[in-house]
Amino acid sequence: MTDFPQKSTQSLSPLQRAALTLQEMRTRIDSLERSKTEPIAIVGMGCRFPGGVTDPESFWELLHQGKNAVGEIPERRRELLDRSEPSYPKRGGFLDRIDEFDPEFFGISPREAATMDPQQRLLLEVSWEALENAGIAPSRLMGSQTGVFLGISLNEFLKSSLFGDDTAIDIYSATGNALSIAAGRIAHWLGFQGPALAVDTACSSSLVAVHLACQSLRLGECRMAISAGIYLILAPQTTLAMAKLNALSADGYCKTFDASADGYGRGEGCGAIALKRLSDAQADGDRILAVIRGSAVNHDGRSSGLTVPNGTAQQAVIRSALQNARVHPQNIQYVETHGTGTPLGDPIEVRSLSTVLGENRSTSQPFAIGSVKTNIGHLEAAAGIAGLMKVVLAMQQGEIPPHLHLQQLNDRIDRSHITIPTERTPWQVNSDGTRLAGISAFGFSGTNAHAILEAAPERSISPKSTRSHQILCLSAKSERALQQRIEALAGYLRDRHPPLPPLLRGDLADICVTENAGRSHFSHRFAVLVSTRSQLQAMLDAPQESIATSDTASTPQQKIAFYCPSTVDRTPTIDPLLYDSAPEFKRAIDACANCLDAENAALLLSVCQGEKRENLPVSIEMACQVAFVQLWRSWGIEPTVTVGDGIGERVAAWVSGNLSLQDLFAQISADCDKPGLSESSIASLREAGCDVAIAMGTLESSATSNLVWLPSIDPRRSNWEVLLESLRQLYLRGVDICWHAVEAGQQRISIALPTYPFQRQSYDIAIPNSSQNAPSQPSETLLGHRLASPLSAIQFEANWHLDRLPLVRDHRLQGQPIANLVMYLEMLQAGAIATWNRPIRQWNGLRVPHPLAFSSDLCHRVQLILTPQTTDRSEFQIFSQPPHASESTSWVPHITGDVQFALSPEFSQASSLEIDSLKRELTDCWDAETFYRQVRSHGADLGPSCQVLETVWRKDGEALGQLALSKLTMSSDYHLPLQELDACFQLFAACIPPDLTDTYIILSLQQLELDEIDRENPPKWVYAKIQTPVTDWHDLDRVATLSADIVLLNDRGQCVMKATQLQLRRWDSTAARSRSKLASKGTLSTSETIESRSIDVPNLSKFAEGSESEQLEIVQRYLIATLAKLLRLPEDKLKGQEHLAEMVDSLIAFELQGKIETDFQVRLPIENFLGRSTIAQLASTLLEQRVLTSLVLQNQFSSQSSETSGEMESLIL
Repeated sequence: MTDFPQKSTQSLSPLQRAALTLQEMRTRIDSLERSKTEPIAIVGMGCRFPGGVTDPESFWELLHQGKNAVGEIPERRRELLDRSEPSYPKRGGFLDRIDEFDPEFFGISPREAATMDPQQRLLLEVSWEALENAGIAPSRLMGSQTGVFLGISLNEFLKSSLFGDDTAIDIYSATGNALSIAAGRIAHWLGFQGPALAVDTACSSSLVAVHLACQSLRLGECRMAISAGIYLILAPQTTLAMAKLNALSADGYCKTFDASADGYGRGEGCGAIALKRLSDAQADGDRILAVIRGSAVNHDGRSSGLTVPNGTAQQAVIRSALQNARVHPQNIQYVETHGTGTPLGDPIEVRSLSTVLGENRSTSQPFAIGSVKTNIGHLEAAAGIAGLMKVVLAMQQGEIPPHLHLQQLNDRIDRSHITIPTERTPWQVNSDGTRLAGISAFGFSGTNAHAILEAAPERSISPKSTRSHQILCLSAKSERALQQRIEALAGYLRDRHPPLPPLLRGDLADICVTENAGRSHFSHRFAVLVSTRSQLQAMLDAPQESIATSDTASTPQQKIAFYCPSTVDRTPTIDPLLYDSAPEFKRAIDACANCLDAENAALLLSVCQGEKRENLPVSIEMACQVAFVQLWRSWGIEPTVTVGDGIGERVAAWVSGNLSLQDLFAQISADCDKPGLSESSIASLREAGCDVAIAMGTLESSATSNLVWLPSIDPRRSNWEVLLESLRQLYLRGVDICWHAVEAGQQRISIALPTYPFQRQSYDIAIPNSSQNAPSQPSETLLGHRLASPLSAIQFEANWHLDRLPLVRDHRLQGQPIANLVMYLEMLQAGAIATWNRPIRQWNGLRVPHPLAFSSDLCHRVQLILTPQTTDRSEFQIFSQPPHASESTSWVPHITGDVQFALSPEFSQASSLEIDSLKRELTDCWDAETFYRQVRSHGADLGPSCQVLETVWRKDGEALGQLALSKLTMSSDYHLPLQELDACFQLFAACIPPDLTDTYIILSLQQLELDEIDRENPPKWVYAKIQTPVTDWHDLDRVATLSADIVLLNDRGQCVMKATQLQLRRWDSTAARSRSKLASKGTLSTSETIESRSIDVPNLSKFAEGSESEQLEIVQRYLIATLAKLLRLPEDKLKGQEHLAEMVDSLIAFELQGKIETDFQVRLPIENFLGRSTIAQLASTLLEQRVLTSLVLQNQFSSQSSETSGEMESLIL
């Protein structure tokens, strides 16, 4: 055939050949022209929008109900975003809990997650959900030509986390905050190899990204694309700038087209859509949500102002989009406008639409317009994708949702050709049965975009004959997530509000196909075999403890054998349904039939159509075994070894490639069939170390019990029931199955089912360290803002940032900052003054159950609860939530007690002390350097702001300290004299003999009274005395607790502050074991516990004495501890068998390499840390190279200090 055109043209004249060439060129040109305008199918969507919208279904519910999602700044971000300027809006469209993320799911360490722009984190989730919504398993796209086109305009996380604080910059700060990485990270995680780019055209960014995605698909640069848009409000500066521009509405609402429109209301959100060429989507059997017929982009050019809309340019971009879509303007029924609600922009946009779409249009057939911004605010870079998704949902539902906030039409808007639905309006089809709409997005930079959408083409659903049974598989990366998946699907089956159209609801087969073939599969697994929807419902609704699941993470990779049995006395029973609905089985049977003579070929086909025959020829049974082999292989099951008995030996030889299919059926010996499972087959299976054997027929009665045997046929059950049950058992053993092939024969559509339940933790967004944003007084930093509450208790909440608390920053225990006791006292004083305008004079019955430990790059959410008892007394509690706290994380109590507003009579009667007399009694005199060296011996490292004692006089049980007045620099910043009070508690270290380094922790304080400070006669002296009787200061083991009194004195020796019965407990080394308990209770956040954790290193002398296995275990423990600390993971998360490539990126790899090379004094290639090696294998590599013989490890912590680190955070001293 290839020679035919050449021969035919030889007889043609030159003129005829030229005409033929022109015809061929025209055909190619026409093909290229068609590809330029090929419609693009939207096959999946994911979103997060204001109003609690977490998926397309809840988005439609918000639109359908006409809800307004604009509200006040969320409490958790009020301190970050709220400003006092009159023009600064107090409302917006905000997302819930944007600080939360599931880094483990995306292979991101907690350390990296903390420095990532939340926009990047949210994009990963929503892109994943768009693919799951499409019924496309993300894992199947690895290595594919899939593109990412992202509309993103600003990164405000930089302002809130890095600017002004160079110490917060980490190795991940660059990748965590680059806009290009936001797109690149999606492509990297999912393994896409098409174009990946970020687009910034301001408010038109996401619609321009959709346009570029469509162009790339039409050019063949990618076969599929994710197009997304995102914007999060994470800093106040942009809002302030837009307010100065007079672009924002006073009330925060977009009153689009209304006479009262005075600007736009800001909002945030994220949307992502999955796109394919329409022809590809139809060929792949995808569920098509809507079709993008065409789009266009242009710029305003030199208009009357940079940010002033250009009506002429808007008309041009709409005409270009219509031309690209090959759609007549009169057929457009609805336009989702840019419609921000500005008095200048709205009339210009409506005039442009009317000019283009109203041409030759009867006024009796107006087109409708609306704007989703009236529901959720203007999402800026994500505005276009939000409007597009609204149109898709409206087309699916056949309803235009109501447009909000329209009371009186702007008198500059001509409504001759338009209608603005303010109630739910049925969306009728055009005369040709289509629904067509336009979407506009105009950037204030001047870049305009317009797209034309059409409702999805009707698809006639004609599935193949239903199998007798269906298999449903669910999986997750943790047991908790798996249980949530089960519960979510059970809820979906049980209750549908609002009910979905039949096309989208799906039957049992659609549900199973979507979950099996349309989801990626993970190590925690659940699988059931069912025949009805109600049966599935009952299984999912069963009590949690009765639902059997499997964790395959630690299951070794299964070695699978194919067993081809003898056929004596066996007749294959083949269901016609298997032949008709398993394409690979049918293909194999047909191929075998071609190798047989006509009689046997006809017999084979009749058997596969369900005909019952006895004493079938051997060739028929061999053909069935071949077909089952091909079927299992098509499902992704490849054997480690194939064995056979009787005629099965020949089939096994064919499987192994030693026989061709033709040779397999040639010269079949009549006596080649031998009964039973032979000893040689058993030996082969044992030698191969197989875990599972799949019989290419029925099970042998003599099958050995040390293997899991799975049949392909059971005469008592249907073929599909047997095969699916065998698949179920393989799946629960961790075997990867090609579900797309398993479900290929059913020809089902995917449906929108619940998406993956991410297991999120909080990664707080820091408040900028800026004088413009900081509270006027540091005391306000501690107190924060008052929470609105119907309860009688008074609540304040603040975010305590280390960079704003120098006294805490300089108060370190084992290198970790711990909140000083005086910080709680100051928060209480600030709360009392803010509430009652009265200062506290007494703090009574203080209990200090847990410390508040800080990590260098994180803050804590702290709450003060005041519960008034009388007009002069109030009880109090102070709690915190650690960084990365999830909803289930409990609040940690730090201090409780009560306060009073008057001094006790005893305080006023307190006698003054004779300072000179005390100096003479206290014989040891220490300078500041000696004293603070002694403090360090007790485990505390105090920085400059804490070192305010210049001289100390002491003896065992008693001490006097003189304050360095020149170092007391904070007096005017706080309500209380914090440095002076902190020095009081430091002085206890001088009361203990200097040769003792026992550490003591504060348990309680019976009473602390503080008089008003006279600035003319400030505190100068601190005196502490242990009241517990001690007979031998060098035998304190017998003393469980010590009680001390401390006073703060002015220069004349008069008491200014008195602390009575300060109870301290000597630290017991066994208490270190409680460290993990403290962390699990939330006392220390996971990352804090890890950051302060010391790493035990091998002791050379003991190491050399150990066996090779003991040495390997030591090194492996070292590697796990080191890697866990770098990643900020709990050590128990690492088992040693994880592949380094799955946990370590190049940045962490270089850190790990440097750490090991420093500790081991060796050089290792970086490839050791980036390949498929496990931690255990890396430990073996170190041993094999004998690097430990040159080990030069410094014992950074003795075994004593290693134990001590467990309780050091509990120290207040």
